[in-house]
Amino acid sequence: MQALLSLSEELYASLINQIELLKSQPLPELKKCERIIQLVHDSLRSLRQLFQSTRKITKQDEIHFFKVIKPRFLSELILHIKIFRLHSRWPLGSKKVQLAYLEQELEQIYQFFQHNDDFCCYYRSESTIRDHEYFLRDQQFTDHSIDLLFAVNDPAFNTLYDTQAAIFLANTAYIPYLEKQIELLQTPTRETCESSQTEQLLQWTGSKAALVEFMYGFHYMRVFNGGHVDLKTIATVFGKIFNIDISSYPDIFQHIKMRKMEPTKSVDAMRICLLQNLSGSE
Repeated sequence: MQALLSLSEELYASLINQIELLKSQPLPELKKCERIIQLVHDSLRSLRQLFQSTRKITKQDEIHFFKVIKPRFLSELILHIKIFRLHSRWPLGSKKVQLAYLEQELEQIYQFFQHNDDFCCYYRSESTIRDHEYFLRDQQFTDHSIDLLFAVNDPAFNTLYDTQAAIFLANTAYIPYLEKQIELLQTPTRETCESSQTEQLLQWTGSKAALVEFMYGFHYMRVFNGGHVDLKTIATVFGKIFNIDISSYPDIFQHIKMRKMEPTKSVDAMRICLLQNLSGSE
């Protein structure tokens, strides 16, 4: 059994090293998960072969194997399947939609701990009083709340609760992963910060009437989106770019239309300034 423990530790250390190496590569998240899942499958097959080739396994050794050793391998498989599914089903849309998706996923993990509170407390506290029931093979199935898929497929390499232990470990690692994804969504990106800083660079210091005059001129020239955009949208964009509220632009334009002298005062002033610059007088 000592040989099994030693070889299992070496196999697990090798698996973790390979996983970390894959995570450091510049690959899409789904591609990383696919490769990691295959790695864990291969390691589990090797672990199974090690276990089956070991003779004279005592009950205590068997308990240790299915309580400690195997769940560590299996939890990596479960964790990365969860991560793969998370990213493959990731919704398109606003940050609000994406955050709701992540929070729903997090809520499902919390529900697992609530529904399996007794076992989670038992496993977390490293209690041993029920180990013979939980982590020995050929035990009679009495708890209908657990998933027997693995045990049914391979009863020689499963106990009633080693899979449950692996799910516990996987979910424990999955929570900080989800929290990190939420944090990344909530943290402004460099592009967002630069955009915000750029918006603050321009402050309109002329009159609102002048800006509205220019805005209407551009609108009637149909220079935005080929003329397929309304004044309200243009006013909103101008307001953001120049950091000024011109939501009252219809009223301002009505005052401009009532001018008796110089109805296009600001446009005319801009024309004069531009011509002076073109003539080289400035």
